[in-house]
This record gives sequence, C-alpha cells and structure tokens, in this order.
Amino acid sequence: MTLKRWKRPWLIKAVCLNLGLILLLSGCTSRTETVVDTQYILPPAGLVVPCHKPQLTGNTPKETAKEIPFLKSALSQCAAQADEYLEWRKQREDGH
Repeated sequence: MTLKRWKRPWLIKAVCLNLGLILLLSGCTSRTETVVDTQYILPPAGLVVPCHKPQLTGNTPKETAKEIPFLKSALSQCAAQADEYLEWRKQREDGH
C-alpha cells in the first residue's frame, strides 16, 4: 500500500507528528539529582572556649586535698561558660 492510495492524508500527518513529539519528549525524562546542602550555625567565636583543667600533682591524700579549691574554681568557671552559652542559645531560639 502506497501513500497515494490512502484516502486520509491528515491521519498520516497526525501519526508522524505524534511519533515525532514522543521522540522529542522522551529526551525530557532524564532523572534529576537532589542535592542537600547542610548548613551549621555555630555560636560566635569566643563564646565557647576550652575550660581550664588544672593537673593534680599531689601524691598523698593531704597534698591532693590542697588542690581541691583549684579544681572547684576551674569547674565553676567552666560551668559559668556553659551557662552563658545555654542562655545565649535560649535567647536566639525564643527570638529575642
């Protein structure tokens, strides 16, 4: 059967057009990759600093007992730094 014998030439055009569109649109189905970018918000520099850690040098219980005030002072200062940071963070979370 040749094209001249077809009595509906518009059907041939429609089929060709649809096939062409299908081929063109099939190139648009490529997969896209999802990129996740994680951003960390850090506290300002200087707000959280390393704690002072005094070393115990006493060899006897009596010598070690003399160092307890230094340990208490270091622990108190470190706890104050942590409290300051937690208060700063709470203010930011509350929107103040």
